[in-house]
Amino acid sequence: MTGARYDCAQPRRRDRVRERAQSIPINGIDYLEVAADQRTVEVRFLSAHGLDRLATGSFVVEGGERVTGITVEVTAADAGRQTVTLRASSPGDFSRYVLRLVVPPEDAGGTIFDPRLSAVPFSFKVSRAGPYDCGEAPDADTPPASPPPDLDHLAKDYDSFRRLMLDRMAVTAPGWTERNPADVLVTLVEMLAAVADELSWAQDAAATEAYLGTARLRRSVCRHARLLGYRAHSGCNARAFVRFTSDAVTVVPGGVEVMNGVAGPVPQEEPLPEGTVVFRTLDKVSVHPQADEIGLYTWSDEQCCLPAGATAATLVQPPVIGDQPPLQLDCGDFLLLETAGPDGAPADPARRHVVRLTAVTAGSDPVEDTPVLEVEWGGDDALPFALHISRENGATAVARAGIAVAEHARPVPHGVELPLESPGSDQERPAGGQRPYRPRLPGTGLTFHHAYHPAVPAARQLVRDPRIARPCLTVSINGETWEPSPVGDLLGSGPDDRHFVTEIERDGTAWLRFGDGAHGARPPDDRSEVRAIYSTGNGAGGNVGRATLTGFRLRPDPGETAAITGVTNPLEAAGGTDAEPLERIRASAPQAFLVQQRAVTAEDYATILERHPVVQRARARRRWTGSWYTVFVAVDLLGGRELDPGTEAELRAFLDGFRMAGHDLELTGPVHVDVDLALLLRAAPGVPRDGVRHHARDVLSGGLRRNGTPGLFHPDRFTFGQPLFLSEVVAAVAAIPGVVSARATRFQRLGMAAAGELEAEVLRTAPQEIVRLAADVNAPEHGRLEIDVVGGA
Repeated sequence: MTGARYDCAQPRRRDRVRERAQSIPINGIDYLEVAADQRTVEVRFLSAHGLDRLATGSFVVEGGERVTGITVEVTAADAGRQTVTLRASSPGDFSRYVLRLVVPPEDAGGTIFDPRLSAVPFSFKVSRAGPYDCGEAPDADTPPASPPPDLDHLAKDYDSFRRLMLDRMAVTAPGWTERNPADVLVTLVEMLAAVADELSWAQDAAATEAYLGTARLRRSVCRHARLLGYRAHSGCNARAFVRFTSDAVTVVPGGVEVMNGVAGPVPQEEPLPEGTVVFRTLDKVSVHPQADEIGLYTWSDEQCCLPAGATAATLVQPPVIGDQPPLQLDCGDFLLLETAGPDGAPADPARRHVVRLTAVTAGSDPVEDTPVLEVEWGGDDALPFALHISRENGATAVARAGIAVAEHARPVPHGVELPLESPGSDQERPAGGQRPYRPRLPGTGLTFHHAYHPAVPAARQLVRDPRIARPCLTVSINGETWEPSPVGDLLGSGPDDRHFVTEIERDGTAWLRFGDGAHGARPPDDRSEVRAIYSTGNGAGGNVGRATLTGFRLRPDPGETAAITGVTNPLEAAGGTDAEPLERIRASAPQAFLVQQRAVTAEDYATILERHPVVQRARARRRWTGSWYTVFVAVDLLGGRELDPGTEAELRAFLDGFRMAGHDLELTGPVHVDVDLALLLRAAPGVPRDGVRHHARDVLSGGLRRNGTPGLFHPDRFTFGQPLFLSEVVAAVAAIPGVVSARATRFQRLGMAAAGELEAEVLRTAPQEIVRLAADVNAPEHGRLEIDVVGGA
């Protein structure tokens, strides 16, 4: 082309040449095409005028970078198709070329070739992709694009989207100035802003929630932690012992609600004050009017004391009053031991202890003709302090029955109906699929609790582990019951298991996640009714103080609780734990890989078993027993407990999840090294020798001292392979007030000849041995202690 170049919105030169060609001999190039061989060029003209006069010299090729000087020859001319076929001397390069028509007027035979349409740019490589990602050249006939609108690309929320839309409307529709929220167009703008806000949140969440360090939703953080092998917990509710009193023999059923902030019975229909903490009993309990205060029998002795570590006591059988049946205690009942002051006033509320009875035997004192009850409880419930049965000031120890275990949980009456579809904010719809059913419970504070086991000792009833707590929740879908996953996830659930997982958000709301048909059953699509039955009450807010649960809710049948006159909790509630903070989850989850979750070597068995709450230390060794390996594990239990069959079964079940296939397991107790110790103490002048002797035995006690602290030979102070140094023993007794000097005259293993322990001042033990000195006259084989005191008074 020649002349000035313009960018026109409506190019009409070709149409004008075609019109004029019908009346005068005028022609021009319309376009050309390059064949696949990159040498054949077909040129199409606007008319047939003068094509027969075009020869090889009528066309020239201009341009080129690496390939220049290309010539063309005319190989064919077709007037009917208005085309001329050219053959180039060689293919060109990737640059732009120009085919120009050069026909002098004298050679054109009267035909006029339009100067504007006598040249056309082209490329020999138009049919072959180049080595570079080059954009197409702008069309000369295309007008320049209008500038983009001035938009705020930082708009990310509802307010900024609304302002952006209104500003844009002011530019595109300046005549619309209405800003009243009731206007239909303003309403439409606000609806679009709300949709844009939700879409913006979803786009941000896709990137934010994808990483443990940046996720903001609690459920996202917990899922990331689960992938790393770390189970984040959602807290646990508290438990408490509650004691009922009544004016008639009655059985209080399980499920009775007790609460703080009120006193006495509360009608079923009466609303509770704001912030009331509600507990409910977990089992039925028999309440007797005379169970409120049961005396401890001392068999005619006075100034008696139930020592620390006691596991048995004698109670006075209260006399029968009127037509009331006699007081009856059974195995499994909980009993409160405490000191009562004169006229029933509590002397020391902190010195209270609840035990679970393991044996009850009725008897009598033939001397005083008094019926008695011999009661026993397990070693786990051993008395942690000395309990004075009688004192000169009138204070005496008493036992109280009618005690039940209650947990922090308030049932939602009749449950609630859940939405049949997931809320619209859930963005988990798969591509081309149906949105998974993810309903949300109304309200907050869903209860997470442990299963209640009545046979567990009283000391372990209030011990709570939030990592094994499960939601107090069941869901009914079309009449079928769905339950929480027993392990807290759906990885182990089958396609027919009606399980779900509860995920707690930061604000305390609970979301339910059901299975997909492979891991857990998929809820039916035709849901007609979905109802949740659950309780609320969770976390540390349930750890209320003693004597605060003083109200109780009357049952629908008032005859069941009409005889109850009062309720209280003698001890503070315990075990309530808040949901694990996100910061702790983020810090702990990456370390989950460092926790050994399998037992391969003997050391692995010992290390894993020490995670159990009743195990202080463990030692293991592996032996080939003929057909397989057997791992022998010696266990040192807390408090010096013996390895009874029940505890052994519990430890075996605990290790079974870590045990390597092909390894047999044998659990044994430690090998005790009983100490034979004799001491010679010199008392200061005027100091009673018996007092020094009793004080020394208290310091060297194999259990709890009179002040409740562990003695020197308490089982928890020694473990496997730990030697006993004589200097530690001498230093303990030398610190007793009134002792001038102390030395050992015998220091060796009991029942064995001395092996130089006294001279070396150390008694060494093997890896499977633990020293023991119980100094119990009823068990002399558990160590012997002799103390001689000279001087003094």
